[in-house]
Amino acid sequence: MIPYSSLIKSYQDGVNIHRKKALKIGMPILLILLILMVVSFMLYNQYILFMILTYIVPILIFSCILIVLLVGLYGLEKPFYTLLVSGLIKHLALTENRWLNYTAFDKEKALFIAGGLYPRGASKTTRFKIDWVGENALVNCLCFTEIFTQTDKSRVVYFKGLYIVISSSNKDYFQIRTKGKERHRHVKLNRTKRPDKTVIFTNERPVPKTALSLYNDLSSQYSKVAVSGIPGAIHVSIEPFFAFKQKPTLTPEQIDSVHKELVKAIAIADHISATFSD
Repeated sequence: MIPYSSLIKSYQDGVNIHRKKALKIGMPILLILLILMVVSFMLYNQYILFMILTYIVPILIFSCILIVLLVGLYGLEKPFYTLLVSGLIKHLALTENRWLNYTAFDKEKALFIAGGLYPRGASKTTRFKIDWVGENALVNCLCFTEIFTQTDKSRVVYFKGLYIVISSSNKDYFQIRTKGKERHRHVKLNRTKRPDKTVIFTNERPVPKTALSLYNDLSSQYSKVAVSGIPGAIHVSIEPFFAFKQKPTLTPEQIDSVHKELVKAIAIADHISATFSD
C-alpha cells in the first residue's frame, strides 16, 4: 500500500522549507524598498525622489516579483520531484522487488544528443531520470524531459514528455517520426515520407519491423511519438506524458494519479526493452 501520510508530510515539509527560504530573501528587499521610500519623502529632494522612483524602486519591485514567481514554480517543483516522485519510485522498487535508480533534476545532455531527434544546441531540462536493468541485462533509462530554445522574446519547445533509451544490439541508424528532421552530424540519413505522413530516415538498411510496429502501437495511444535507432541503443520519445500541475497541498487521489503515470511509464519502457531484447 502506498504510504500516503508520510509522502504528504514529506512533501508539505519541503514546500514549507522553500517558502521560508524565499521569505528570508524577499523580506530584506521589501525592507530596503520601504526605507528608501521613507527617506525620499523625509528629505523631500526632487532629484533624489526622481532617482529612487525611476531607477531603484522598479528594480526592487521586479526583484520581489521574480522571487514570488520562482517560489511559485521551483518552490513546488523541487519537493514534487525530490520527495514525492522519489518516494513513489522507492515504493515501486520495494513492491516489485526490482532495482530502480532515481535521480531528480539530472544534468546529462549527451544522452539526448546521441539520439539525434532534437536540436543539439537546445536547452535540456530533465525533471527526473530512472535507470533499471532491462531484458537484455543492460542498464536502460527513462526521463521526463523538456527540450527547448529560448530568447528574450520567444520560447520554442521541441519536446516535453517521456524519453526512453533502451540498450540493444541494433547496428544501424534510423528514425521514425511525423514531424521534425534528424539531427545527426556524423551520418547522413535518407528521408522517405509515407502516405500516412510518417517520415522515415534510413542509412542503408530498411527500418526493423519491430521498430515500425512499436511506432504504430505508440502512435495509436499518444499524439506525438518518435523512434530513433543508433548503434547499441533505441531512443523513444512520447508526448504528452506526466502533465501534472504541482500544488501546495496533496491528496491521496493526486498521489494515486502520479503513481499510475509512473507505473505506466515503466511498463512502456519494459515493453520496449522486451521488444528489442536478443
